[in-house]
Amino acid sequence: MAFSNSVSQGLVHNLKASTLPQAVNSPHKELLDSWKQIAVFLNRGVRTVQRWERDEGLPVHRHGHGKPATVLAYRSEIQRWIDTRREDHAFRLQQISINTYEPTSDTLIKACIGARLQAEQARKRVDVLYESQRSQIAQLIQLGKYIKATIEP
Repeated sequence: MAFSNSVSQGLVHNLKASTLPQAVNSPHKELLDSWKQIAVFLNRGVRTVQRWERDEGLPVHRHGHGKPATVLAYRSEIQRWIDTRREDHAFRLQQISINTYEPTSDTLIKACIGARLQAEQARKRVDVLYESQRSQIAQLIQLGKYIKATIEP
């Protein structure tokens, strides 16, 4: 009797595991009670969903007992979160298109003149450094000749 009971429990467990995605995707199941179910509902990985909860406010509730990984979420709350994010994104895109800056020809000319002046100043700094290095190299050559002359008999 114990053997058949364990076999039937295994069959029930396998049946539950094989029907899990259908149960998660069922429109009748409002409550999602694991990270995996939430991830399947959002069509993302578990770590992505956990990051969204941590960083972006994905509405996930935790059970009252001490096990921190036990979570639950409601489909309707997640759907509202998704819709809100879409509305925010559309609003930001609209603001970007409204605030698009189109410079005038005068502004572009001033920017080009400024860039040319900066390039000339940078070139002068490079020339100064180059001259300084040439001077130092010449001094080292003279020092080397002096040392060589004092060492050789």
